[in-house]
Amino acid sequence: TQGDSMAALQLGYAYDKGNDVDRNPRAAAYWYRRAFARQRNVQAEYNILVLISQGDATWQPGDPGEPPAAGNAKGQVAPASEKREGS
Repeated sequence: TQGDSMAALQLGYAYDKGNDVDRNPRAAAYWYRRAFARQRNVQAEYNILVLISQGDATWQPGDPGEPPAAGNAKGQVAPASEKREGS
């Protein structure tokens, strides 16, 4: 439900920022992914992409965007909406 998605988003944010818990990007990514998977929560989508681009999480199947290109040190992902040349 939408309430579950919002609760997962709030837990992810708490772990992401270290609000009332120790900062834990891995736990943040887990909760953001749950919020995104349940309701396609756009804030969770954005937050997981930020964690990935900062190197605090790695892209996983089911995450928004496409996997980072090999050799991309920061793990930045290309949004799925962007077309690549030749595709």
